[in-house]
Amino acid sequence: GFFSKDEILATAFAHHPVIWFILSASSMLTAFYMFRLVYLTFNGNFRGSEETRKHIHESPALITVPLIILAILSVVGGFIGLPAALGFTHQFAAYLSHVVKPGTDVLPEMHHLSHSTEYVLIATAIVAAIASILYARNLYITKAERPAESEESLGTWQRWVSNKFYVDEFYHKAIVRPVTIASDLLLVLVDKLIVDLIVNASGWMVILAGRTLRLLQTGNTGFYVLAMVAGIIVLFVIRLVY
Repeated sequence: GFFSKDEILATAFAHHPVIWFILSASSMLTAFYMFRLVYLTFNGNFRGSEETRKHIHESPALITVPLIILAILSVVGGFIGLPAALGFTHQFAAYLSHVVKPGTDVLPEMHHLSHSTEYVLIATAIVAAIASILYARNLYITKAERPAESEESLGTWQRWVSNKFYVDEFYHKAIVRPVTIASDLLLVLVDKLIVDLIVNASGWMVILAGRTLRLLQTGNTGFYVLAMVAGIIVLFVIRLVY
């Protein structure tokens, strides 16, 4: 895992040092919160209730065995990509060399770094990771700090981080709420007053026409004969007049 991350950082450094700095800072945060998880889980006194303690047990083999297999494969997979700077042959790159070649859209041309630069980058990554781990140990082992039980006890900066910098709230107010209001207005002004009115008016016209025509189609033969005679008389009168 370290060497795969180191290869990503080295490639980022070769393309743009700013990207390398951002990724390195992110990896330091990863090292910190992962060991925060380890220290809070496996060190110190149990913080749950006695009822919870009674139900704590190891996972069954159905869960632990696949995890063990994945752990072994992770270690093996990590060792097939050791960097050339340490005197190894990058087996994974060699394996894919006949499939994807540098200089294509799939795999752009690689920027090769000198071994001395790679040594410095590796050392920097190790020192940064160790510093992050020691900082987490100092907070959660030496000082025995514990997560806040309520948001009210957090500081201003911690509250911002806990609420993900209020990105969701901003998104809701700036995008979701205006779109919802616009949708409600369109529903009333366009859908109900125009679209529904046209559709309902068409239906009313069909119903009215059906009711009118139904008066003529009574099924009474005598009425049909009377209507036919009346029509002939009307046509005869019209003919005489015009």
